[in-house]
Amino acid sequence: HAAFMGIGAYTSAILTAKFSVNFFVALLAGSLTAIFFGMVLGFPTLRLRGDYLAIATLGFGEIIRVIILNQKITGGPVGLRGIPGCTNVWIVLTAVVLSYLVAYRLVNSQVGRAFIAIREDELAADSMGINTVYHKILAFMVGAFFAGLAGGLYAHYIRYVNPNNFGFLRSIEILSMVVIGGMGTLRGSF
Repeated sequence: HAAFMGIGAYTSAILTAKFSVNFFVALLAGSLTAIFFGMVLGFPTLRLRGDYLAIATLGFGEIIRVIILNQKITGGPVGLRGIPGCTNVWIVLTAVVLSYLVAYRLVNSQVGRAFIAIREDELAADSMGINTVYHKILAFMVGAFFAGLAGGLYAHYIRYVNPNNFGFLRSIEILSMVVIGGMGTLRGSF
């Protein structure tokens, strides 16, 4: 998720800082770009589980970080400065509330029940007629959207992004939030 957060942060920051795009349009563009990369990562990792999936996603994060390090438009290793400070407490609180409501509705929908069934026993879910390939890629895309949104908000709050902001330690931080908050609960993660 650190990679998706970085994709959202850099996309929205570049759009606002270098192309004077509206903040909310840039946030949406960053989130949609993260969705695209979530879909790209989702396909090759479909058959992976457990440790192998974790290694693949961490590897993807490092690939994205190295790409960002070597691009002129991202500021390279120095980072990107001059990002407008558009994020404030009210925008973040609104994003948190809306994200919670969307996640709550998603978990309590048919798609959310399919996600839970796949998490519990993928083979049983597949035998019950759940399209596991579709739902696993959709889960990657939904997670990438929220991570991209968080990245865009972060970039416009800090007003400076560096490739190291979205490395391995950020992934561990995000994982810690979920584990400490309570795996399988929405309130704990939020």
